Amino acid sequence: MIFNKRNVRRYIVGTGSEYARLKRMARPNIRFLGFKPDALLPLLYQHARALILPGVEDFGLTPLEAMAQGTPVLAYRKGGAKETIIEGKTGEFFDELTPQSLYQGLLRLIENERRYKKHLIINRAKHFSFTTFQRRILALTKLL
Repeated sequence: MIFNKRNVRRYIVGTGSEYARLKRMARPNIRFLGFKPDALLPLLYQHARALILPGVEDFGLTPLEAMAQGTPVLAYRKGGAKETIIEGKTGEFFDELTPQSLYQGLLRLIENERRYKKHLIINRAKHFSFTTFQRRILALTKLL
């Protein structure tokens, strides 16, 4: 687990098939919070330094939820994350599901941390909001 290499506090939210194994491997600086209700996630994202998403989502809702709070994202370069994250501006990517690739992405995320601007990250998330979608659909129907 790459977060064992850096003695910085990390919080892991959620559960999955690897939860128990990873929890056993983790050093004391890593805290597993388990399942959290959707209503609590915005608060967690607001106080997060970054969201790390090693999974694949079709649309990429989880990165957008974090970005809506101004939180940069490190994501596996697959699925919807490719459409929503702007590399170097709203987050970073890693290309392989390996500890080395994730670690390299984490180093880029840390290196570029000062370049991420909260208001720009929030504005990027707004491009995918329901209000924006509705406005675009209405504009298209006026063209028909």
